[in-house]
Amino acid sequence: RTSVHNIYAAGDVTIAHNVAAGRPIVAEHWRDAAQQGLVAGLTAAGQPATWDKIPGFTCTIGRFTLTYRGWG
Repeated sequence: RTSVHNIYAAGDVTIAHNVAAGRPIVAEHWRDAAQQGLVAGLTAAGQPATWDKIPGFTCTIGRFTLTYRGWG
């Protein structure tokens, strides 16, 4: 939900309130954008929803895997 009535946003263009963090955060990964999009769609359809996932990503290169979770 944005500051404009009936306008919703998700993904890289947002600073979204994250329930787990307890504050607005920037999350610039496709998985977080998809979760925010789901919340925006449900809210636009009149079904209350919150973004409560901890942002992060996982990347595997060869036999090494990097996982990041949290907010900066």
